[in-house]
Amino acid sequence: MICTYIQIGPLLHNNYVTCSTRYCRLSYFVISGHPNIWIMGDSIVRRAKERAAATRQLQLGTPYTIQWHGQGGARLKDVERMVNNGLRYSAPPSIVVLHLGTNNIGQMDACSCRAAIRTALSTLRARMPQALIMWSSILPRLVYHGKRPTGHTNQDALEGVRILLNNYARRQTKRMGNASIIMHNIARSNHQMFIRDGVHLSDQGSDILIADLALAIKKALFQ
Repeated sequence: MICTYIQIGPLLHNNYVTCSTRYCRLSYFVISGHPNIWIMGDSIVRRAKERAAATRQLQLGTPYTIQWHGQGGARLKDVERMVNNGLRYSAPPSIVVLHLGTNNIGQMDACSCRAAIRTALSTLRARMPQALIMWSSILPRLVYHGKRPTGHTNQDALEGVRILLNNYARRQTKRMGNASIIMHNIARSNHQMFIRDGVHLSDQGSDILIADLALAIKKALFQ
């Protein structure tokens, strides 16, 4: 199998490439053979797949194989299980996008969430040493659910945790190399991005997420 080494560049705006109001940080990585791309995550990914299928975008406008691995309720601790399941039926991917973490917020303290991010990224690197790892930033919610069955959940505090975790994931990917960040222009203030449960994305929100993923992957593949 021939390995092709690709250098992304030039990088602009502090290692971010600007596209409209969305930003994708790209870095050096390796693609081995025919690109096989995984998008792993929770119900946000599962619903994005359904939306992509409905709008004929399952392959995100690329000629490559894209596999969607979205599981409702998935958390960062589920990465190893999801990877094991995927590798039973597929060769290791050249690119893996990880969109997880929102279900951890409110269920674990910030320190435990950071440790879970570190473990998830380390698991991906150990199992897929040649893959470009893309961290898809944790999206906001209108409603965060705390682990306590009673009592008030401080929504602003949990939104702050989300921002801190994305910053932490950005630092981790920078240190590990062969990794990148996908940032999304989806704000809590824009309620049209969400359905009535305040957790899942509307069709409009899913369309933005899908476009962000497609942009990041195409930039990585020089499409």
